[in-house]
Amino acid sequence: MARCPESRLSRSVSQAAREALAEDEHASDYVTESPLQNLSLLGADAANEPWPLSLDSAKLNGLLQSLDNDFGFIVVDLPTVESSLCFVAAGLLNGVLLVIEAERTRSETAARAKQRLLDARANVMGVILNKHPQHLPNWLEARL
Repeated sequence: MARCPESRLSRSVSQAAREALAEDEHASDYVTESPLQNLSLLGADAANEPWPLSLDSAKLNGLLQSLDNDFGFIVVDLPTVESSLCFVAAGLLNGVLLVIEAERTRSETAARAKQRLLDARANVMGVILNKHPQHLPNWLEARL
C-alpha cells in the first residue's frame, strides 16, 4: 500500500497550514514540495492535532486566493462532512467531489451529505466511490 506523500515529509504540514492561515499574504511560503513531481503540499490535518483557532470563511478565502495566485490547480482534501471545516471551505471552492465508501455508506447518508454541501453553497460536481470491492473474478469481468 502506498504511503501518503505527507508522511514522507520531515516538516509538520499541519503546523505549516496553521501558519499559512495566519499569514495568508505569504501562504505559498508555507507550501512544501513533495518527492512527487509537480505536487506540493500544505497540510491542514493531522490525526491528533485539532485546529486550535476558529476558522472563518473570510480567512480561509484569503488563503485560497493567495495560493491560487501561485499555483495553477489546487486540490483541497477536506475532512468528513461531520467537520465544520468541511462546510466553511466547501462553499469557497470551484468544485467539490463527495467521496463515499462502497458498501459502507448508506444511500440516505450520502444524500444527506450532498444536501448539506449544497446548503453550504458548494458546487458538488460528482461522487467518488471509494474502496469498491471486486466481486467477480477477473476472467469473468473481462468477458462482460
